[in-house]
Amino acid sequence: MKKVNKFMLYLLVGTLLMIPAFVHASEPHIFLPTAEHMYGEALFASAYRKALEGKVGRALGELEEALRYDPYLISYYLLRGYCFSLLGNYAETRRNLELYLEVKPDDPFAVGFLQEIEDRKVYLEESLSSGINSRVEMSDLSNLRDEFGLDLLWGSSISMPGRPTLMGNILAICDTINRKVWIYRKNEKDWSRYYSDQTEGKIVRALPTGGNNLILVFSDGTFLRGSFNRKAFSETFRGNSEGRSISDACFAGAELMALAERVMGRIFIVNISNGKTLYSWHPSSSDFEPVSLASLGPLLAVADRRGNRVFILDIQKGKEMANFSIPGHPRSVEWLNSEKFIVLTEERGLFEVSLKNGQNSSLGESFPEAWFLFRNGQGEILVTDTRLYRYNIIKAKTERGFLALKYPRPVPAKRTNRHNWIVEARLIHPLGTPSGTDDKIFQGILGGNLTEVVETEIASGSTPLETSSLPDPADEEFIRGPAMQLLLDPCDIPRDLASLTVFGGYALSNGIVIHLLADKGIPDLHQLRLSEATGGRMILSREQIPDLRPCPSFNLRIALKPSLGLPGNPKAAGLFITGRAGTMVMKGRILFWNGFLPFPR
Repeated sequence: MKKVNKFMLYLLVGTLLMIPAFVHASEPHIFLPTAEHMYGEALFASAYRKALEGKVGRALGELEEALRYDPYLISYYLLRGYCFSLLGNYAETRRNLELYLEVKPDDPFAVGFLQEIEDRKVYLEESLSSGINSRVEMSDLSNLRDEFGLDLLWGSSISMPGRPTLMGNILAICDTINRKVWIYRKNEKDWSRYYSDQTEGKIVRALPTGGNNLILVFSDGTFLRGSFNRKAFSETFRGNSEGRSISDACFAGAELMALAERVMGRIFIVNISNGKTLYSWHPSSSDFEPVSLASLGPLLAVADRRGNRVFILDIQKGKEMANFSIPGHPRSVEWLNSEKFIVLTEERGLFEVSLKNGQNSSLGESFPEAWFLFRNGQGEILVTDTRLYRYNIIKAKTERGFLALKYPRPVPAKRTNRHNWIVEARLIHPLGTPSGTDDKIFQGILGGNLTEVVETEIASGSTPLETSSLPDPADEEFIRGPAMQLLLDPCDIPRDLASLTVFGGYALSNGIVIHLLADKGIPDLHQLRLSEATGGRMILSREQIPDLRPCPSFNLRIALKPSLGLPGNPKAAGLFITGRAGTMVMKGRILFWNGFLPFPR
């Protein structure tokens, strides 16, 4: 009995000792995936080259192949984030950069690049939803006679001038009392009188519509549409609105005109092709005396003299959006951009008013006879006196711009161990390129060290590319092409904020300016602000296309010591360039590592 018990004890102990071996044998073996670093690195290097060349779609495809060969390629996320930034997809850019920074949290370039993407995303969202932050500047006093060569000033004076209108190379001026109209045209650099004649009624406003086409608006509510040459005005249509005491008129969009009826206290929106009134509007209060109108996209500003207010209407909906109290009796109103308008009062006060916060700020008192505000076609406002002798220019400026760096290529330097790199640079000025040439200063930072950046050759300016639809961000030929300005119909642009933000990011990353051609329809407010955010303008006629300022690109020469290193390697460092153009600060980043692309030998 004792022997049996001893045997059972040995058997039990032996069984217990063998259990771990059985358990271990039953578990599957855990193997880490193997990495073929040579193939992964070669594909990654090829993807990097293609990304720098603008071949973003092919770069993303090769990146996926590189990760398949080398699953530990953490720099995959860094380069993938850059590719998505070129496509304007800032959400995917952020996601990839955050994955990269989980492994390499101390990479200064990746940290800075992520911050730049966040800044751009916030800029676009705020610009589209509430307008671009800007400050207002006023130029010194100038003389209209010297600027436009107005020979009428040497003859009889204007008794009751209507507000001048400037569209492209045409300046139209009228005189209500003397019932006369003057047309001045700019040929190359000089302005000269092209046409003048008596009118059959008390003219309120002469509105050029492009080319030699013109609309004459009279105080009794009638208007004439036609064309002019040096000798005569040829009438093609005569309309009669419901108004009988018109104080001002302006375009309100394609084939639409807004009329201010001073006695009845109404605003009429009229189709200028058939003369039909689409609708009329007036506020609930009875003390309404509209004396001046200004439109910009879907926005119509109405200056109310009696009520000391300016109303903002949505032209498309025919509804009031807001109204603002003005310290004085408004005399003239004009849009500076979709976030600010300017008001001139009878008390000689000049005010800027913000739609964003509703505040008005005084720009000071103008000269004693100040009477008119009108836009000069470049996003600037002229404030003039009644005799048209003097004027100031009012403009809006932003504090920051955007620098898109593209296509770096190495150029060996002579008699030195350093090499030069040439990078094409494109500048975007929100609210449009300022007149004149700004002094530009650039500074490069590579791996925490300053590196010399010199502006060299300036390429000729590009003309706007008119397209019937939005370009595909993955279209490599378009990205690499010379087109830096797009001219789009509002009907071809998405209206939702998410799509506009992505397309705006694509434009900023590639240095593309977006203009709107509103000859067929009125853009909505978000579309208008997309154009302003990328430095573009809204124009009402194809004849204005030649007046769009060219957007030149230029080359930056960067001196670097050659040092082989792929993005993400400890010995490599991404390049960061900052700059200033006039008073505007510009920043730009590019995934550009010194000496990675092979140097010519």
